[in-house]
Amino acid sequence: MSNYNVGAVIRLTRQAMNISQEKLCENICSVQTLSRIENGRTSVKKSIYEQLMQRMGRNGRKNFSVLSVDDYDMLEIMDKADVALAKHDYEKLEKYIKILKNNLNSEFKENKIAMQYLGRKELAVDFHLKKISNEEYLDGLIFLMKLTIPNFEILINKEFPFFLEEVQLLMNISNRYIYMKNYTEALKIIEMLLRSLDLNYMCFEDTTKVKFMLMFNQAKSYGELEEHQKAILICEKAMKDANKYKNSFVSPSIYFELAWNMIQQIERGERDTKELSKCRKLMRQGYALASLIKKNSIKSVIETYYKEYFKEEIYIFSSVSAGDP
Repeated sequence: MSNYNVGAVIRLTRQAMNISQEKLCENICSVQTLSRIENGRTSVKKSIYEQLMQRMGRNGRKNFSVLSVDDYDMLEIMDKADVALAKHDYEKLEKYIKILKNNLNSEFKENKIAMQYLGRKELAVDFHLKKISNEEYLDGLIFLMKLTIPNFEILINKEFPFFLEEVQLLMNISNRYIYMKNYTEALKIIEMLLRSLDLNYMCFEDTTKVKFMLMFNQAKSYGELEEHQKAILICEKAMKDANKYKNSFVSPSIYFELAWNMIQQIERGERDTKELSKCRKLMRQGYALASLIKKNSIKSVIETYYKEYFKEEIYIFSSVSAGDP
Protein backbone atom coordinates (compact mmCIF):
# COMPACT_ATOMS: atom_id res chain seq x y z
CA MET A 1 0.00 0.00 0.00
CA SER A 2 3.09 2.23 0.03
CA ASN A 3 2.24 3.64 -3.41
CA TYR A 4 -0.87 5.31 -1.99
CA ASN A 5 -1.88 7.63 0.82
CA VAL A 6 -4.38 5.26 2.42
CA GLY A 7 -6.15 7.91 4.48
CA ALA A 8 -6.61 10.09 1.41
CA VAL A 9 -7.96 7.12 -0.57
CA ILE A 10 -10.61 6.48 2.10
CA ARG A 11 -11.54 10.17 2.41
CA LEU A 12 -11.72 10.85 -1.32
CA THR A 13 -13.72 7.68 -2.01
CA ARG A 14 -16.18 8.59 0.74
CA GLN A 15 -16.56 12.16 -0.52
CA ALA A 16 -17.05 11.06 -4.14
CA MET A 17 -19.82 8.71 -2.98
CA ASN A 18 -21.43 11.35 -0.73
CA ILE A 19 -21.17 9.18 2.39
CA SER A 20 -20.89 10.84 5.79
CA GLN A 21 -18.16 9.85 8.22
CA GLU A 22 -20.82 8.69 10.68
CA LYS A 23 -22.44 6.36 8.17
CA LEU A 24 -19.17 4.98 6.85
CA CYS A 25 -17.63 4.08 10.20
CA GLU A 26 -20.77 2.80 11.97
CA ASN A 27 -19.93 -0.46 13.82
CA ILE A 28 -16.37 -0.33 12.40
CA CYS A 29 -14.58 2.42 14.30
CA SER A 30 -15.32 5.74 15.94
CA VAL A 31 -15.85 8.94 13.96
CA GLN A 32 -12.78 10.36 15.68
CA THR A 33 -10.67 7.41 14.55
CA LEU A 34 -11.92 7.71 10.98
CA SER A 35 -11.17 11.43 10.98
CA ARG A 36 -7.61 10.80 12.17
CA ILE A 37 -7.14 8.10 9.50
CA GLU A 38 -8.44 10.35 6.72
CA ASN A 39 -6.19 13.20 7.76
CA GLY A 40 -3.09 11.02 8.06
CA ARG A 41 -2.78 11.48 11.82
CA THR A 42 -2.88 7.74 12.51
CA SER A 43 -2.28 4.55 10.57
CA VAL A 44 -5.17 2.26 9.73
CA LYS A 45 -5.40 -1.39 10.72
CA LYS A 46 -5.77 -3.81 7.85
CA SER A 47 -9.14 -5.11 9.13
CA ILE A 48 -10.57 -1.60 9.50
CA TYR A 49 -9.33 -0.56 6.07
CA GLU A 50 -10.94 -3.61 4.49
CA GLN A 51 -14.28 -2.98 6.20
CA LEU A 52 -14.35 0.71 5.30
CA MET A 53 -13.54 0.05 1.65
CA GLN A 54 -16.00 -2.82 1.36
CA ARG A 55 -18.78 -0.63 2.76
CA MET A 56 -18.07 1.81 -0.07
CA GLY A 57 -18.16 -0.98 -2.66
CA ARG A 58 -14.39 -1.12 -3.01
CA ASN A 59 -12.54 -4.37 -2.42
CA GLY A 60 -10.02 -3.58 0.27
CA ARG A 61 -8.13 -6.86 0.09
CA LYS A 62 -4.95 -6.68 -1.96
CA ASN A 63 -6.57 -4.10 -4.15
CA PHE A 64 -3.55 -1.84 -4.28
CA SER A 65 -1.32 -4.08 -6.32
CA VAL A 66 -1.31 -6.70 -9.01
CA LEU A 67 1.72 -8.33 -7.39
CA SER A 68 0.03 -10.74 -4.98
CA VAL A 69 2.27 -13.69 -5.81
CA ASP A 70 5.48 -14.81 -4.16
CA ASP A 71 6.83 -16.69 -7.18
CA TYR A 72 9.70 -14.51 -8.38
CA ASP A 73 9.75 -16.29 -11.74
CA MET A 74 6.21 -15.07 -12.33
CA LEU A 75 7.12 -11.54 -11.24
CA GLU A 76 9.90 -11.59 -13.81
CA ILE A 77 7.45 -12.75 -16.50
CA MET A 78 5.11 -9.90 -15.53
CA ASP A 79 7.98 -7.42 -15.95
CA LYS A 80 8.77 -8.91 -19.36
CA ALA A 81 5.10 -8.66 -20.35
CA ASP A 82 5.09 -4.95 -19.42
CA VAL A 83 8.22 -4.38 -21.53
CA ALA A 84 6.74 -6.28 -24.48
CA LEU A 85 3.58 -4.16 -24.32
CA ALA A 86 5.60 -0.93 -24.17
CA LYS A 87 7.58 -2.05 -27.22
CA HIS A 88 4.44 -3.18 -29.09
CA ASP A 89 5.89 -6.68 -29.36
CA TYR A 90 2.52 -8.46 -29.31
CA GLU A 91 3.83 -11.90 -30.27
CA LYS A 92 6.09 -11.93 -27.21
CA LEU A 93 3.34 -10.45 -25.07
CA GLU A 94 0.97 -13.23 -26.12
CA LYS A 95 3.58 -15.81 -25.05
CA TYR A 96 4.03 -14.18 -21.63
CA ILE A 97 0.26 -14.01 -21.08
CA LYS A 98 -0.03 -17.76 -21.68
CA ILE A 99 2.74 -18.44 -19.17
CA LEU A 100 1.07 -16.22 -16.57
CA LYS A 101 -2.37 -17.77 -17.06
CA ASN A 102 -0.94 -21.27 -16.69
CA ASN A 103 1.13 -20.57 -13.58
CA LEU A 104 -0.52 -17.91 -11.45
CA ASN A 105 -2.10 -19.25 -8.28
CA SER A 106 -5.81 -19.18 -7.42
CA GLU A 107 -5.34 -16.28 -4.99
CA PHE A 108 -4.00 -14.13 -7.84
CA LYS A 109 -6.80 -15.18 -10.17
CA GLU A 110 -9.44 -14.06 -7.65
CA ASN A 111 -7.89 -10.59 -7.43
CA LYS A 112 -9.97 -8.27 -9.63
CA ILE A 113 -7.08 -5.89 -10.14
CA ALA A 114 -5.03 -8.84 -11.37
CA MET A 115 -7.87 -9.77 -13.74
CA GLN A 116 -7.81 -6.21 -15.07
CA TYR A 117 -4.02 -6.34 -15.50
CA LEU A 118 -4.07 -9.59 -17.46
CA GLY A 119 -7.28 -8.81 -19.36
CA ARG A 120 -5.95 -5.44 -20.51
CA LYS A 121 -2.90 -7.10 -22.02
CA GLU A 122 -4.94 -9.89 -23.65
CA LEU A 123 -7.18 -7.30 -25.33
CA ALA A 124 -4.13 -5.39 -26.62
CA VAL A 125 -2.75 -8.60 -28.14
CA ASP A 126 -6.08 -9.59 -29.69
CA PHE A 127 -6.61 -6.15 -31.22
CA HIS A 128 -3.15 -5.68 -32.64
CA LEU A 129 -3.10 -9.22 -34.04
CA LYS A 130 -6.47 -8.37 -35.64
CA LYS A 131 -8.47 -10.92 -33.66
CA ILE A 132 -11.00 -8.33 -32.46
CA SER A 133 -12.35 -5.00 -33.74
CA ASN A 134 -11.79 -1.63 -32.06
CA GLU A 135 -15.39 -1.71 -30.82
CA GLU A 136 -14.81 -5.13 -29.24
CA TYR A 137 -11.58 -3.84 -27.73
CA LEU A 138 -13.46 -0.89 -26.19
CA ASP A 139 -16.27 -3.12 -24.89
CA GLY A 140 -13.70 -5.44 -23.32
CA LEU A 141 -11.93 -2.56 -21.56
CA ILE A 142 -15.24 -1.22 -20.21
CA PHE A 143 -16.13 -4.71 -18.92
CA LEU A 144 -12.78 -4.91 -17.11
CA MET A 145 -13.26 -1.44 -15.62
CA LYS A 146 -16.65 -2.46 -14.24
CA LEU A 147 -15.08 -5.36 -12.33
CA THR A 148 -13.98 -2.88 -9.65
CA ILE A 149 -16.21 0.15 -10.33
CA PRO A 150 -19.51 -1.03 -11.91
CA ASN A 151 -20.87 2.53 -12.27
CA PHE A 152 -17.62 4.28 -13.20
CA GLU A 153 -19.40 6.38 -15.88
CA ILE A 154 -21.12 8.48 -13.21
CA LEU A 155 -17.70 9.62 -11.98
CA ILE A 156 -16.95 11.47 -15.24
CA ASN A 157 -17.75 14.88 -13.75
CA LYS A 158 -16.14 14.11 -10.38
CA GLU A 159 -12.73 13.30 -8.93
CA PHE A 160 -12.06 9.79 -7.64
CA PRO A 161 -9.02 7.95 -6.20
CA PHE A 162 -8.62 5.28 -8.86
CA PHE A 163 -5.93 2.67 -8.35
CA LEU A 164 -3.09 2.61 -10.88
CA GLU A 165 -4.41 -0.36 -12.85
CA GLU A 166 -7.81 1.39 -13.10
CA VAL A 167 -6.09 4.57 -14.29
CA GLN A 168 -4.32 2.58 -17.00
CA LEU A 169 -7.61 0.97 -18.04
CA LEU A 170 -9.31 4.35 -18.27
CA MET A 171 -6.38 5.66 -20.32
CA ASN A 172 -6.80 2.72 -22.68
CA ILE A 173 -10.53 3.47 -22.96
CA SER A 174 -9.80 7.11 -23.82
CA ASN A 175 -7.23 5.92 -26.39
CA ARG A 176 -9.90 3.77 -28.04
CA TYR A 177 -12.14 6.85 -28.30
CA ILE A 178 -9.24 8.78 -29.85
CA TYR A 179 -8.71 5.92 -32.31
CA MET A 180 -12.42 6.19 -33.21
CA LYS A 181 -12.00 9.99 -33.55
CA ASN A 182 -14.47 10.52 -30.70
CA TYR A 183 -12.30 13.18 -29.10
CA THR A 184 -15.06 14.64 -26.92
CA GLU A 185 -15.57 11.33 -25.07
CA ALA A 186 -11.82 10.86 -24.79
CA LEU A 187 -11.42 14.30 -23.21
CA LYS A 188 -14.10 13.59 -20.58
CA ILE A 189 -12.07 10.64 -19.30
CA ILE A 190 -8.67 12.32 -19.67
CA GLU A 191 -9.71 15.44 -17.78
CA MET A 192 -11.44 13.42 -15.05
CA LEU A 193 -8.20 11.49 -14.54
CA LEU A 194 -6.11 14.68 -14.44
CA ARG A 195 -8.44 16.17 -11.82
CA SER A 196 -8.29 12.95 -9.80
CA LEU A 197 -4.51 12.64 -9.92
CA ASP A 198 -4.20 16.24 -8.74
CA LEU A 199 -5.67 15.03 -5.42
CA ASN A 200 -2.22 13.59 -4.58
CA TYR A 201 -3.40 10.24 -3.21
CA MET A 202 -0.91 8.27 -5.33
CA CYS A 203 2.89 8.31 -5.12
CA PHE A 204 4.57 11.17 -6.96
CA GLU A 205 6.49 8.98 -9.42
CA ASP A 206 3.40 7.11 -10.68
CA THR A 207 1.30 10.28 -10.80
CA THR A 208 3.89 12.30 -12.74
CA LYS A 209 4.47 9.63 -15.37
CA VAL A 210 0.74 9.13 -15.98
CA LYS A 211 0.07 12.88 -16.11
CA PHE A 212 2.55 13.38 -18.96
CA MET A 213 0.80 10.68 -20.99
CA LEU A 214 -2.62 12.17 -20.26
CA MET A 215 -1.51 15.68 -21.17
CA PHE A 216 -0.22 14.49 -24.53
CA ASN A 217 -3.56 12.81 -25.33
CA GLN A 218 -5.41 15.88 -24.05
CA ALA A 219 -3.41 18.15 -26.37
CA LYS A 220 -3.83 15.74 -29.28
CA SER A 221 -7.62 15.64 -28.78
CA TYR A 222 -7.96 19.43 -28.60
CA GLY A 223 -5.77 19.74 -31.68
CA GLU A 224 -7.99 17.35 -33.62
CA LEU A 225 -11.03 19.36 -32.49
CA GLU A 226 -9.24 22.44 -33.95
CA GLU A 227 -8.89 24.06 -30.53
CA HIS A 228 -5.23 24.65 -31.27
CA GLN A 229 -4.52 27.32 -28.67
CA LYS A 230 -5.77 25.03 -25.89
CA ALA A 231 -3.53 22.27 -27.22
CA ILE A 232 -0.54 24.63 -27.33
CA LEU A 233 -1.02 25.77 -23.73
CA ILE A 234 -1.22 22.13 -22.57
CA CYS A 235 1.98 21.26 -24.47
CA GLU A 236 3.84 24.24 -23.03
CA LYS A 237 2.82 23.28 -19.49
CA ALA A 238 3.88 19.66 -20.08
CA MET A 239 7.28 20.80 -21.35
CA LYS A 240 7.81 23.04 -18.32
CA ASP A 241 6.82 20.18 -16.01
CA ALA A 242 9.14 17.77 -17.85
CA ASN A 243 12.01 20.20 -17.34
CA LYS A 244 11.08 20.77 -13.69
CA TYR A 245 10.87 17.08 -12.84
CA LYS A 246 13.67 15.94 -15.19
CA ASN A 247 11.22 13.61 -16.93
CA SER A 248 11.33 13.03 -20.68
CA PHE A 249 8.79 10.19 -20.81
CA VAL A 250 6.54 11.80 -23.42
CA SER A 251 8.57 14.87 -24.30
CA PRO A 252 9.17 13.85 -27.96
CA SER A 253 5.42 13.58 -28.51
CA ILE A 254 4.82 16.90 -26.80
CA TYR A 255 7.41 18.65 -29.00
CA PHE A 256 5.67 17.31 -32.10
CA GLU A 257 2.18 18.15 -30.88
CA LEU A 258 3.21 21.71 -29.99
CA ALA A 259 4.81 22.25 -33.41
CA TRP A 260 1.88 20.68 -35.27
CA ASN A 261 -0.69 22.91 -33.55
CA MET A 262 1.42 26.00 -34.16
CA ILE A 263 1.59 25.09 -37.87
CA GLN A 264 -2.20 24.75 -37.98
CA GLN A 265 -2.52 28.26 -36.53
CA ILE A 266 0.02 29.62 -39.04
CA GLU A 267 -1.91 28.11 -41.93
CA ARG A 268 -5.14 29.63 -40.62
CA GLY A 269 -3.54 33.07 -40.36
CA GLU A 270 -3.71 33.07 -36.55
CA ARG A 271 0.05 33.07 -36.05
CA ASP A 272 2.96 34.77 -37.85
CA THR A 273 4.66 32.70 -40.57
CA LYS A 274 8.00 33.68 -39.04
CA GLU A 275 7.26 31.10 -36.32
CA LEU A 276 7.73 28.27 -38.81
CA SER A 277 11.42 28.36 -37.87
CA LYS A 278 10.42 27.66 -34.27
CA CYS A 279 8.25 24.76 -35.46
CA ARG A 280 11.23 23.32 -37.35
CA LYS A 281 13.36 23.58 -34.22
CA LEU A 282 10.70 21.96 -32.04
CA MET A 283 10.37 19.02 -34.41
CA ARG A 284 14.12 18.54 -34.64
CA GLN A 285 14.38 18.61 -30.84
CA GLY A 286 11.54 16.11 -30.54
CA TYR A 287 13.18 13.87 -33.14
CA ALA A 288 16.55 14.04 -31.40
CA LEU A 289 15.04 13.23 -28.03
CA ALA A 290 13.02 10.34 -29.50
CA SER A 291 16.27 8.98 -30.94
CA LEU A 292 18.03 9.41 -27.61
CA ILE A 293 15.43 7.53 -25.56
CA LYS A 294 14.62 5.07 -28.36
CA LYS A 295 10.98 6.05 -28.92
CA ASN A 296 10.97 4.78 -32.49
CA SER A 297 7.24 5.17 -33.15
CA ILE A 298 7.14 8.91 -32.46
CA LYS A 299 10.53 9.31 -34.13
CA SER A 300 9.04 7.88 -37.34
CA VAL A 301 5.95 10.12 -37.10
CA ILE A 302 8.07 13.26 -36.68
CA GLU A 303 10.44 12.29 -39.49
CA THR A 304 7.61 11.57 -41.94
CA TYR A 305 5.64 14.74 -41.17
CA TYR A 306 8.75 16.94 -41.20
CA LYS A 307 9.84 15.66 -44.60
CA GLU A 308 6.38 16.06 -46.12
CA TYR A 309 5.76 19.53 -44.71
CA PHE A 310 9.19 21.18 -44.90
CA LYS A 311 10.36 19.29 -48.02
CA GLU A 312 13.69 18.46 -46.45
CA GLU A 313 15.35 15.71 -44.43
CA ILE A 314 15.31 16.14 -40.67
CA TYR A 315 18.59 16.30 -38.79
CA ILE A 316 19.59 16.00 -35.13
CA PHE A 317 20.95 18.82 -33.01
CA SER A 318 24.24 18.18 -31.29
CA SER A 319 22.59 18.69 -27.89
CA VAL A 320 19.06 18.21 -26.63
CA SER A 321 17.17 19.76 -23.75
CA ALA A 322 13.85 18.53 -22.35
CA GLY A 323 12.85 22.06 -21.40
CA ASP A 324 11.49 24.96 -23.38
CA PRO A 325 13.14 25.49 -26.79
